[in-house]
Amino acid sequence: MATSTKVSGAEAERRAKQSAQSEQSTSQVSEQSTQEALVQELGASVGLTPAEAAQAATDADEQVAATNLDELVVKTLHVKYRELVPITVKLLDGREVTRNQVVISEIDLIGDVDAETQLRIMAMAQDRPDSRDPQVLSRFYAQQVLVAWQMTDPDMTLEKLLRGLDMVRIRKLGQDFFN
Repeated sequence: MATSTKVSGAEAERRAKQSAQSEQSTSQVSEQSTQEALVQELGASVGLTPAEAAQAATDADEQVAATNLDELVVKTLHVKYRELVPITVKLLDGREVTRNQVVISEIDLIGDVDAETQLRIMAMAQDRPDSRDPQVLSRFYAQQVLVAWQMTDPDMTLEKLLRGLDMVRIRKLGQDFFN
């Protein structure tokens, strides 16, 4: 024998509301775990531990929250770098040879990386070498800095960048560009 239970209109509404809240809560948990997985995956693609990736995501959220759309300040980075300039030297025996002379150059780089350049750099990060070789990773990092440098100086090449700055300065530039 089946028992039938009558549910008042108020009770039915309460149950429907609880069900909707439960579904919303489940959806939020699912969305949160999906976001956490995405953060970890993106972090791993650029060599971050899960904790570092989570911290980077938190920092990015804080930066977005602190952004004032009414202000626009263009950050510039004043950089001195070495350039090799060929000079002709006359030797004592009368022969002329070409030598390189180091010249210190200066540039004011655009320090705010625009969205298009950020997307190009992010695309490069997906092709990050799996190598743990510091030389390979340093060259890859220098390529990313070069993309940001070329916003100001399109004629800069990777060879000139690597000759003009040591890796410590390139890493510092990267921090200034990307943070």
